[in-house]
Amino acid sequence: MLIALKTLLENQAPMTVMALSKELHTPPSVVQAMLSHWVRKGKVALMPKSPGCGQSCHRCNPELTEIYQWVVGKAPTIS
Repeated sequence: MLIALKTLLENQAPMTVMALSKELHTPPSVVQAMLSHWVRKGKVALMPKSPGCGQSCHRCNPELTEIYQWVVGKAPTIS
């Protein structure tokens, strides 16, 4: 499962926890645990959210909208 997450992040644009959860058919809590593994190893980075996110609607769970990107071998994309 860690390799599937790695492959997704290497081949996709930065992705949210919720998007990764849907792609992997895995609960968000499991995805977050796997992301923590890769973050500790320095392979994945938590990206900054867009400036307007979370300032008006407050309908999303902030933990599920965190954006992650595979950073080994490429420069992080900041939008």
